[in-house]
Amino acid sequence: MLNFIKKILYRIDMLEGRASAMEQHLGIYDPTQMFRRDTLENWVTYNPVIKNKEICLITDKPDIYKRGDGKSKFMDLPTKHKIE
Repeated sequence: MLNFIKKILYRIDMLEGRASAMEQHLGIYDPTQMFRRDTLENWVTYNPVIKNKEICLITDKPDIYKRGDGKSKFMDLPTKHKIE
């Protein structure tokens, strides 16, 4: 039942434009997760602490992203690559 509800919420979000094309392309969209988007230059400059399960999308590098752990700064997190 929970998966069914998630799918419905996902479709509503897609229809309302809440999921970006990049999130759809990477296959990482989950309505319960938070996303932040910015250029690599801004991520490196400000280097914020990323919340737990927050996904950081790098707008000028659409094939990579980082997932927060609630403790580490952006530059300290491992880089993840989209799944082919």
